[in-house]
Amino acid sequence: MFCFLHMEKAGGTTMHAILRNNFPTYVSLAARFSWGDRYEDYFTPRAARRMFSLIPGPAGFGGHYVAPWLDYETEIAREITYFTFLRDPIKRYRSQYEHRIYTDGLSWTSDKFMSTESYNNFMTYRLTGGQNLERAKEILDEKFSFAGMMEKYDESLLILRHLLKKPSMRLVYEKRNITKRKKEHVYDWDIDRAKENNRLDLELYDHAKKNLFDPLITVYPGDLDAETIALRQEREQGKSFSPIKDELLLSNNRYIQRKLEKWASRR
Repeated sequence: MFCFLHMEKAGGTTMHAILRNNFPTYVSLAARFSWGDRYEDYFTPRAARRMFSLIPGPAGFGGHYVAPWLDYETEIAREITYFTFLRDPIKRYRSQYEHRIYTDGLSWTSDKFMSTESYNNFMTYRLTGGQNLERAKEILDEKFSFAGMMEKYDESLLILRHLLKKPSMRLVYEKRNITKRKKEHVYDWDIDRAKENNRLDLELYDHAKKNLFDPLITVYPGDLDAETIALRQEREQGKSFSPIKDELLLSNNRYIQRKLEKWASRR
């Protein structure tokens, strides 16, 4: 069983689509009443036990509300392979701001965004539930089998397929959840302030790349460069998952979650 920690603005929506289309019993978690719609209300081990006791042989689960510092393994009595995708912290930070103004429609200045502490060091926060860099490194090193890099997305997918021991896993994809920028909108961006606000994430990213990502490149059993080129060629030829099929898979996933949560909440 695997667990995917969906890090905001790091290719997670695309990853969900890949997982859904390869693993019919994969559960991409949505915010529901059983664990809340705020980051303080995580998908708890108790909620996991209730849900997965009703799903025969789930391939895995993932989403924003996964809490990797909690003990899912003991509660659901299964071994779990944890993985996530990270992104250059400054690019991820800026992308999150642009998502808030262009997609969510908030009329925030960059100063207001940068003054909101909950967005600072967001990858460290998502790994630990707080601003503890050493704990984030520890969780990555001890619990995670893989941390992909958005800047090396195709290479990361090939390595992940190998780690999951699924050679038939299809990796063609279309990018999802891309923020559409408005050309007429101009805003100031203080790069020095962005770096200061994300100094923990910058160190975390370097640590993950050095200790989790780069070593797996050196031991990859195939020709990673050649396979990466082949994967990109497939994508350029329009070979991807059917968007209609994916929408049906997502709708079915959400429907089953709602039904299971309602039943589990009465138990």
